Amino acid sequence: MAPGNRPPRVLVSSYDFKFFGPVERALRAAGAVLRWDPWFGHEAHDPAHSRELMAWADVVIAEWCLGNAVFAARHVDARQRLIVRFHRFELERRFPAEVDIERVDAMVFVGPHIAAEARSRWGWPAQRCRVLPNAVDVEAYDEHKRDGAERTLGLLGWHRPLKRLDRALDLLERLRAEDPRWRLRCKGQHPWQFPWLRGDRHDRAWFEEQLARIARSDLLSHGVRFDGFGPTPSWFQDIGWILSPSDVESFHLATAEGMASTAVPVLWQRDGAEQIFPADWVHADTDAAAAAVRAADHACWRAQGHAARAFVHQHYDEAEIAHAWQRLVLDAG
Repeated sequence: MAPGNRPPRVLVSSYDFKFFGPVERALRAAGAVLRWDPWFGHEAHDPAHSRELMAWADVVIAEWCLGNAVFAARHVDARQRLIVRFHRFELERRFPAEVDIERVDAMVFVGPHIAAEARSRWGWPAQRCRVLPNAVDVEAYDEHKRDGAERTLGLLGWHRPLKRLDRALDLLERLRAEDPRWRLRCKGQHPWQFPWLRGDRHDRAWFEEQLARIARSDLLSHGVRFDGFGPTPSWFQDIGWILSPSDVESFHLATAEGMASTAVPVLWQRDGAEQIFPADWVHADTDAAAAAVRAADHACWRAQGHAARAFVHQHYDEAEIAHAWQRLVLDAG
């Protein structure tokens, strides 16, 4: 693909690169040279600079199918390949409909249910769509659990109502009603750190009600801790159960990361959950989730945790996903 013997050149455009780390490491390990085109938002950028960068590249990757993907499809030339990664957020945006799919070599989805929905909405051909799940560096997560982890629920990422902090609180109430040793730790940026949320009256009121609920509840007020944004591997040493109560997710990397640490997953039923994680850990509602947690004695909890880690190692380990990305991006055929 690259002329002569020089390394392949890969340009990555996006307003948010937070999920791209494993892909970057995979491409660099295979000898690619990467450059970045950071956008200022979903469609705000410097067009002249973007075109200059594209002229340098052999392969263009649009991370998120937003304005960057629309622009890349309009300006990619015949010698270049264009790869777009589609998460879930884009389903409710106008940009996918504006992408010239005939100029996209691969539209990559992190979950099969998202791929099916996108193909149904926009009629994209199957040969241009593929699923490559998010990757987890399993070895980065220590299997050791600190004292108290067995009765500690973890919620990683709670800054949007659809992440369903309320369900996590419901579960904690049910467990603490029988055993006050149970606790919930919520990690991630506080909702008030997001300007768009502060300006959303409905969402702001929803979070204010959840925080007020915690403060006034005898069961919750001493059982919930909010941890700040930062590295997760050490945090997971205190987490015995990783919660996934969201209404919607494209994949839910937090669940897979928790599983890599031997935290037992607790997922609420939603579209795609059983296509990504084993059905035994997907529960119809909060009562079913509480029953499953209560039923696990220490030996069962540890056995489930090790099974969870083995599952992630088999299906989502970074090394295997890296090879798939290397083949997709760097193999000319």
